Amino acid sequence: MAVTPLQMIQAYNTIANRGLRIDPVLVADQVGESEPTRVLDAEAAEA
Repeated sequence: MAVTPLQMIQAYNTIANRGLRIDPVLVADQVGESEPTRVLDAEAAEA
């Protein structure tokens, strides 16, 4: 199995954000905010 550095960062960020996955966005200007998606139970992320 192979993962890209971006995929690895997303996995760590999901755990650090207590199970909320936030899609990465390249910022050219500030138009809005991304909505987090719960993909992991907060208790499981803290374990």
